[in-house]
Amino acid sequence: MKFEPISYDHAARLIDKRPWEVSRNAELLAEAQMAAMETYAYDRGVVGVDIYNVEIEAFGCDVLDSGGTGVPAAGDPICEEVDDLLELNFDPEKDGRMPMVLEAARIIRERNPSAKISIPMSGPFTVACHLIGMEDMICELFTDLEPTVEGLMHLAENQLKYARYAVEQGFNIALFESSVTPPLLSPDLFNKGVVPALAKVIDGIRTFGDVEVQLIIGGNTAPIVDGIQSLSPSYYICPAKTDRIEFMSQVRIQPAQTVRINMNPALFLAGRKKVALEEAQRVLDLAKDFPFTTIGSVMPFDADIEVVRSVGDFLKQAPTG
Repeated sequence: MKFEPISYDHAARLIDKRPWEVSRNAELLAEAQMAAMETYAYDRGVVGVDIYNVEIEAFGCDVLDSGGTGVPAAGDPICEEVDDLLELNFDPEKDGRMPMVLEAARIIRERNPSAKISIPMSGPFTVACHLIGMEDMICELFTDLEPTVEGLMHLAENQLKYARYAVEQGFNIALFESSVTPPLLSPDLFNKGVVPALAKVIDGIRTFGDVEVQLIIGGNTAPIVDGIQSLSPSYYICPAKTDRIEFMSQVRIQPAQTVRINMNPALFLAGRKKVALEEAQRVLDLAKDFPFTTIGSVMPFDADIEVVRSVGDFLKQAPTG
């Protein structure tokens, strides 16, 4: 069974750097991701640390140093209402950290041509939550659906500019949209208000070339499996924080599609090897009935290398059917 230890801020730890330092420097970002791929014998990399902040910074939001080993944090919202979203635009070739992220991806490809590199992007609703404030954005979607969807569609158009820039350089896209997870949004509101903008992004990316489009939505997503599958992403996740059995019972097999079943990330900390392996067995028992799955998790900053490797070795050697 394939094991996917996803590293964002944890990759910074592997090169003994702070997440803030790595998030601001193309060479360090590339070095950190390559260290993660080498440490865990993993051929994929998502080139980011604070994966939800790149677009909002390009729009003009501040991104703040959280201090110590904390992940960089979004500053105050810059918009007061949904109509303000329609005035925002960015140029991915020069605004914010977008050029830096692409430069880091190019460095990785030059040094490891076989690596499968994805550029992280936030979903339109998550971007809007940072730009306006999450509570205000949820209220706008609930009380005034049509103009709010219009604002999300405008953000989606900007996302497509960034995606085109990345895909034309040969990179895949990982789209993160965890702000939609119930109970933040109801399944009905997710389907009516957010799915159209996500479809615009995902369908648009596919017109740029033969590219993998990951859709990463964490939290309790079992109630929105149908909406996720309606978007036909190349790859999506069954989160640790949902009822994984219920989630997988609803999954419909589609060609050339992968579902990553996530383990609890806290189990990868030092001293937790035994419980991590027990969790790996539970997830394996679920995953082995679905030939299109992998097992993984997002590694916390302080993940213990020995624990991660032990889980990886166990899963790689485990029979899958």
